[in-house]
Amino acid sequence: MRNNQPTISNLPTYNKKLWIPIIILSIIVIFLVIFSLTKTNELTSTQDTLLITQSQLSITNTKLVDTEIKLTTTSNQLSDTQEQLSDTQEQLSDTQEQLTATEIQLTSVKSQLAITSNQLSDMQEQLTSVQRQLTSTQAELTLYKATWGSVVASDIIPPFQDADIVNQSEATDQTWVQLQNFIISDKTDQNTYVPNVYTCGEYARDVHNNAEAAGIRSAYVIIEFSDDWHACNAFKTTDRGLVFIDCTGLMAGQEGPSNRDKIVSVKLGNHYITNSLFSQPGWLLTWGDMGTILDVQVYW
Repeated sequence: MRNNQPTISNLPTYNKKLWIPIIILSIIVIFLVIFSLTKTNELTSTQDTLLITQSQLSITNTKLVDTEIKLTTTSNQLSDTQEQLSDTQEQLSDTQEQLTATEIQLTSVKSQLAITSNQLSDMQEQLTSVQRQLTSTQAELTLYKATWGSVVASDIIPPFQDADIVNQSEATDQTWVQLQNFIISDKTDQNTYVPNVYTCGEYARDVHNNAEAAGIRSAYVIIEFSDDWHACNAFKTTDRGLVFIDCTGLMAGQEGPSNRDKIVSVKLGNHYITNSLFSQPGWLLTWGDMGTILDVQVYW
């Protein structure tokens, strides 16, 4: 059977010329389709990348906003810190000024302290000297009391009836000769002894006050015996030391020398024996023994 369909080779010539552009066009279309698909895929990938980038950008933007907020907060904190720093600097300036003033005061105080320290050193030396003198005086006082009795007082009225002694601030210690001249010129010993009225205490008081008035320092002395007591006077001479004088006189009608001034050695445990200070012919020097001395109280 015969095939009557035309073949290419059997086509007319003008049809052959038409197929070539068609083929080329088809190829171009196919290329374009492939290119379009490729670009579409690339675009899709780019879009995906863009979406991812946008998401990341959004996150970054959020972080940036947070960072801006933090930065604002930090800026505010920094501003507060700067204000505090400014206040602190002002306080520091004030403190420095106060410190400068304090240093000046400290320098002044140190200077005063140095002066005070020197004064204290001088006072300590004086105190040491006074303490030494006090120790010496206490030792002398202890010896004095051990020798002459329980009381050695100054500017104190003796606690005895009519013992109203009067001290004179200008009275001083005299020599033995000066004291003797006063005693012989003083006439207290010529007073009459009247029991319970004018006795040894009144004699000692008057001699004391007369001596002080004459500028001679005198003491009122009480002597204690086992069953009685007696009063006399003490004087500290510049050349003979401490002496005890008894100017007690005589009762009315009692015989004795015209001068009744006596000297006596006073010491605890010794006998109280008086001797005439100014001897007179016809009379014994010794006046007698009044007893053992148990205590002595001396009031200057």
